[in-house]
Amino acid sequence: MTLGPKHRKKFSSINAGIVAEIVEQYLSNPDAVDQEEFDLLINSLDISKTSDIKDLGLDSTIETKNYCRNFGYLHAEINPLETNTKVLPANINPTEIDRSLYLDKIGYEFIHLRNSKEKNWLYNEIENSVIKISQKRKLNLVERLVEVEGFEKFLHKGFLGARWYSLEGSESMIIVLDEIIRLSTDYDYINVGMPHRGRLNVLAHVFDKPYSEIFSEFREENINHMSSGRMEDYLIDVKYHLGAKKSQDAEILLFPNPSHLEMINPVILGVTKAQQMKNKSSLGILIHGDAAFPGEGINSETFNLSKLEGYDSKGAIHIVTNNQIGFTTNPENSFSTLFATDFVRGYDIPIIHVNGDDIESCVIASTLATKYKNKFNKDIVLDIVSYRRFGHQEMDDPSISQPLMYKKIKNHPTITKIFGEQLVSDKIITQQAILEAKKSHSIKIDSAYNEEVLMDSSIWPGEFKTEQIDYESPSEKISEDQIQDLNKQLYEIESDFSINKRINQVIIKRKSIDSDTPIEWGHAEMLTWASLLVRNISIRFSGQDSQRGTFNQRNAILWDDSNGSALNLLNKFVQKENYVEVINSPLSEVATLAFEFGFSIIENKAMTIWEAQFGDFINNAQAVMDEFIISSQPKWGLDSNLIVLLPHGYEGMGPNHSSGWIERFLESADNNNIAIANCSTSGQYFHLIRAQCLINKQSNPLIIFTPKSLLRHPLASSTVQEIANSNFNPILEKNNVSKPKKLVFGSGKIIIDILSELQINSRDDIALVSIEMLYPFPENKVKEIIEKYSSVKEIIWVQEEPKNRGAWNFINERISLSIDKNIDLKYVGRKNSAATASGSASLHKIQQQEIIDQILN
Repeated sequence: MTLGPKHRKKFSSINAGIVAEIVEQYLSNPDAVDQEEFDLLINSLDISKTSDIKDLGLDSTIETKNYCRNFGYLHAEINPLETNTKVLPANINPTEIDRSLYLDKIGYEFIHLRNSKEKNWLYNEIENSVIKISQKRKLNLVERLVEVEGFEKFLHKGFLGARWYSLEGSESMIIVLDEIIRLSTDYDYINVGMPHRGRLNVLAHVFDKPYSEIFSEFREENINHMSSGRMEDYLIDVKYHLGAKKSQDAEILLFPNPSHLEMINPVILGVTKAQQMKNKSSLGILIHGDAAFPGEGINSETFNLSKLEGYDSKGAIHIVTNNQIGFTTNPENSFSTLFATDFVRGYDIPIIHVNGDDIESCVIASTLATKYKNKFNKDIVLDIVSYRRFGHQEMDDPSISQPLMYKKIKNHPTITKIFGEQLVSDKIITQQAILEAKKSHSIKIDSAYNEEVLMDSSIWPGEFKTEQIDYESPSEKISEDQIQDLNKQLYEIESDFSINKRINQVIIKRKSIDSDTPIEWGHAEMLTWASLLVRNISIRFSGQDSQRGTFNQRNAILWDDSNGSALNLLNKFVQKENYVEVINSPLSEVATLAFEFGFSIIENKAMTIWEAQFGDFINNAQAVMDEFIISSQPKWGLDSNLIVLLPHGYEGMGPNHSSGWIERFLESADNNNIAIANCSTSGQYFHLIRAQCLINKQSNPLIIFTPKSLLRHPLASSTVQEIANSNFNPILEKNNVSKPKKLVFGSGKIIIDILSELQINSRDDIALVSIEMLYPFPENKVKEIIEKYSSVKEIIWVQEEPKNRGAWNFINERISLSIDKNIDLKYVGRKNSAATASGSASLHKIQQQEIIDQILN
């Protein structure tokens, strides 16, 4: 073989001979040539066109092999319902080996990978790592399929009219899960997140939940046997949302899941990351639906987290249960790309498509996916192309909208039949043995159906907790000397670190404090964290621009002006067993907040905080709030101590930079599910955070509405002495008066605005009270205040939000219960409004002054 003239110019006569020898050797025996070196050689010759290959003097073997490697997935027989009709190019003539590797029941989509080492490793595994499935293993597989299929068929027979989102048509998902778990014995934890389809089957066969318990949940007969006597505690969520755990080589956890598709995925990654922070090896397995996978934006947000500092959980194995249909929607109406998985190509992630009707191919694909994840600690997607034998749920008729597909499915054999007949043909099992296995399983499942089960609930992992969290108990005292000590260490910075001039002025101001020094909000926050770190409490703080602070108030991280290096001021307080992370998150709310929720489930003794850039941004993540943070404890007994900071306050910045939507949180607050605070001073904030981490035994999410313009306001800044000599108080009396004519309640920034006016005008006829903890509502404290000022003729609730927003509707009925019947609680604030705030700064000032004037006059 000789080099063509075009390529001969690139080499000396000696090099040309060596190249020809290497190519000849590769053609006769590919295993004898180092694959990576060979690819580098071919790339260096720039052979990307057929003409180049012919010019090089190579026959079509390499061209065919490269085509099959790179584009074989387009021709592979991955759809169990139809034959692939995509024709190979005329010049591509695959051998039987290439056909069996790349054009059969698995489609390998790796061409987009940027890292040649990963790509070459994958192709080497495909071509050279022969996975042999023993006869014994095949027998186990067919027995497993009998169980999986038999369970679904029994549910159809035993619970007519019920819904459970059957796995039928995609039973191979259980085989894939089995294989991944079997190959993952080196992990301490395996965390599984999945939607509702097939969940009961996973609970029964992967997590060994007894059939009898599942049947009991269908019948719901245990509602009369609740030992707590609270019937409302029974199955507070549907059976196909529940979680489970199983201990074997690793502890396998299936986390409870809401109906909101794909939302569990970043939660699982947060859980996995938290376990890794505790020095445990941890693997995430995420199961997706083919319509939801590209359709739900949370998936793009989640993949975007995968290699970001603070979010990298060392990759996950993603399983797409691809039944080629949404609720009733065909793929062409679900996504704009060729495959449901195409959008992940941009994240440099390999994709394996596999025919869900071919069990051996599913095992091979699962093995490769697991080995890749363990080798490179990266995400990988396994697309199991299957079908859905029945409707979206068991009462739905899919033939209405997909008549042709469901004609095929009606006549299509089950996967158990396909694999069973294959084993019978190979003389590995007899048809009689398969019938015996089915009969044995039928006896087992019938027995479980008739078994009486008495249980409170099968919800995992926690218990329902309805006790009220005590934020009124005195927090651990901190002395002035301790505060001074922490402050000295906090702002002790090496002289060779070049600080930005503007920030240096902040640091200089913060360095020198005494008893009477007002501590601004951001300064108090840094001291709070330092005081927790020295108590060996870990801190994870994330959000958009959180390192510096949206309002330049925090400056937890400093950057050297000369070289750009970063300095975390809190690192010096880290003990042996804790850590501190202050993370600038990507511009995402849904995935990042869900990630932090997952993290806080595991690290529920640490301080986990997520901060919105502005409180309004919580709109983007409202479903995470509703489905997880607000309701996970009452639904699933799932504890989280996540703290959410929402900058809130009306400063004339318009509808999208004013409100943290206080009314939404108050509407959802009940059964002591969350705490909601609106602190008016830095000292209150200091002690509230410490109370959440040091006092409260019960973990509950805490929502804090934080200030913007008040961050540096003198009336919102507590002195060192005030911080040292106080605790968190759910109610603060803001001005000392003996015989007021008006008693005014409020919360947040408006309190400081009114207080400023009262001090300017030396008013002693108005008692101003700030409710700092909105929920749990401090009912007893409010009664005490009203009784103290029993002579007042007018009691007012004031707020800057519109009347249909803010706390008014929540507060009205609660304060009114404590007021004498002869006095009405009056409202002062903005009128009802469809928008949260005015877009005009000038109008805002007029409206704000009108509110203050009504109080003063």
